[in-house]
Amino acid sequence: MLIVRMIAAAAACLTVAACGRRPVAEISRGPDVVSGRWNGSVSTPEDMRGVIQAHGDVWLAPVNGGRKSRVGVSLDNMVPGGRHPWVLRAGQCGVAGASLARIDGRNALRINNDGKARGESAIDIAFPTTGDYMVEVLASEDNQGRVIACGNLAPPTVGVGR
Repeated sequence: MLIVRMIAAAAACLTVAACGRRPVAEISRGPDVVSGRWNGSVSTPEDMRGVIQAHGDVWLAPVNGGRKSRVGVSLDNMVPGGRHPWVLRAGQCGVAGASLARIDGRNALRINNDGKARGESAIDIAFPTTGDYMVEVLASEDNQGRVIACGNLAPPTVGVGR
């Protein structure tokens, strides 16, 4: 009988200990970064198809409560070794508006050996809540009149806390 009581007491202690522990992992819903920023897909304009077939993503996110912004682009299927300036503009691909930020020089996209590039830059403009925006990727520092990839930005799907 004593052995049965000892086993029951041990089982009770283990049950209490197991139930009182915090879970090993918890899933918490943090801030949804993607739905609070402008997002888009990059592709090659019609007049460059057959020469290059770039694709990738673009985004525009708020910084410092929306007082400034950060813009980013990623490309793949590019020629390794290339360097490409890029521009955030008002408007849509094919109907360019004012240049809001030009990223070139040291911050131009540099295509890696795998044909991919990624870049982002802080820009000194307030995070927009309305309008049309796009990112153009240019052929080179010497040929900035040729757009080799463009991506329209879609507005955020949720309000951004300012």
